[in-house]
Amino acid sequence: MTHQSLQLVAWGELAVCWLAWFLSHVLNLRSRPASPRISSAAAGWLGILLCLAGLACLAVPFRPAGFLSPIVTIIPAMLIAPPSVVLVWSARKHLGTNWRAGASLDESHILVKSGPYERMRHPIYASLLGMVIATAFAWSWWPLGTAATILTLIGIELRVKAEEHILEKYFQDEFVEYKSATRAFFPF
Repeated sequence: MTHQSLQLVAWGELAVCWLAWFLSHVLNLRSRPASPRISSAAAGWLGILLCLAGLACLAVPFRPAGFLSPIVTIIPAMLIAPPSVVLVWSARKHLGTNWRAGASLDESHILVKSGPYERMRHPIYASLLGMVIATAFAWSWWPLGTAATILTLIGIELRVKAEEHILEKYFQDEFVEYKSATRAFFPF
């Protein structure tokens, strides 16, 4: 397989993985019982905006003429993307109706500690970071890929802090114990 062929295969895999990643959010939208919102954090939206800015950096088609990602980055990209998709689907399955677009919770919220949540508190963000890194490796010119990764990491950190503040306030000791036993979005 030539370098150019491998690049095309990697791009195809990324397109399928991104579609599957986004479908996990669309197809897993379950109707939730209406219950009053207990808490929310506006800072969570800033995190989402930064993650979207990171994704925008990845979408920029600017590259030097004839650019191909090096094979040493294409192969890891092809190995990172599929597990990232599996992770987001598993996380969304275990999170169920607790998923919210905003950093908020309501009276029906439970602290999910099953599936991927046994090893990390934010597997959906881990999967997003995996997809961003895979895309940066296989698609982006390195300055844009680096910017995308940095913006996504900052956005994830803001989002994690906002969500964990709410969770600790609501679940108190149960969340503190869970937090001490798991990593945020890196499983090791």
